[in-house]
Amino acid sequence: MEWGDRLFWGMVFFIGIIFFWVGLLERFAPLWVGVIIGFFALFFMLKYGPRPKEKEEKGKGA
Repeated sequence: MEWGDRLFWGMVFFIGIIFFWVGLLERFAPLWVGVIIGFFALFFMLKYGPRPKEKEEKGKGA
């Protein structure tokens, strides 16, 4: 994945966690806890998400 792809999926995870939190968990903990968890998911996706595969050189190998 390129950096923009990781950013996109990180934002999808962030929004998904917020929707999940508001729908199911808000009665147990405030929304700001979900926002913090969403930011951690976004950060980890940007930092540790899949990297682009290196292109193999043509002509080498059997």
